Amino acid sequence: MPVSLLPEDALQGFGIQSGLHRVVSSEWMVHQFTDKTGKSYEPFVCWAIGYQPIDEKGAVIGDTQIDYTIRVGPKFGETLDKSKFAPGIAPGQPLPLRVGSKGPYLEPISDQQGLYKNSKPILYMESLGKAAFDLKKLAAAQFNVGLLVGTEGDIYELVSVNDGTDEAGKQFKPTKIPAFKSIRKMGYEVQGVPQTGAAAAGGKANGAVAAAPSANGTGNAHGLAVKILTAVIEKNREKGGMPRADVVRNVLAIASKLDPRPAPEEREAAKALLGSDAFYGDPAVELLAVLDGETVQFA
Repeated sequence: MPVSLLPEDALQGFGIQSGLHRVVSSEWMVHQFTDKTGKSYEPFVCWAIGYQPIDEKGAVIGDTQIDYTIRVGPKFGETLDKSKFAPGIAPGQPLPLRVGSKGPYLEPISDQQGLYKNSKPILYMESLGKAAFDLKKLAAAQFNVGLLVGTEGDIYELVSVNDGTDEAGKQFKPTKIPAFKSIRKMGYEVQGVPQTGAAAAGGKANGAVAAAPSANGTGNAHGLAVKILTAVIEKNREKGGMPRADVVRNVLAIASKLDPRPAPEEREAAKALLGSDAFYGDPAVELLAVLDGETVQFA
């Protein structure tokens, strides 16, 4: 059959086609592309957003596509270990820079503590703000990008000009990023996040409602458990692992040194998590350690 010349059949200039979409996933992650020949390219840290095409009534009309164009590192020609940022599963808890690491927070892991004004995440955030997304709610949620899940609106092609040149000395081509031209439904409204107050910090990551950070600043019990497990691993890395009971016994000693110190009930909840099988089955936790019988083996 000849190629259609109808405008409605024309291909789009970027991966996510223009039109109505719903965000079904939103997280920072370490991703790696592999081409059809099996060649793998250098991994990178990016804000991966899953867009699902919908019609005017909100019915799904196509397959979800994940966009990986909002990258934050490493720089062109550098390896992943040079990235200045990493995904985090809890505030202040960056994950190892490994393919598959993912979480709703972006954590600095170098002396660079922020993103530049012309960076892709900031340009994307500006487009969200112009489309009436309340950026203050994102700030109240400690920048948990899971708040974007459930957002619906009209997608267009945002062009981001890239600075610098490639190895041949040619100017980098502009990056085309899917972004919202208009929004008819906000993710934080779909998730039922309160309009004001400290409770607005309770975001939603990857489709699951996250507990609101506590007043003492340690986040939730899961985040505290991850923080304690990380501390245990750093202190005992050379052992390669340790009995689960010993990990649990470290809770009080480590929690007592945290500033601010977690509330007793939060500490006990984290202790219960570290003693449970389900905690070690969390894909994010598996990047740190895995449970082998009654032994916690460090990743």
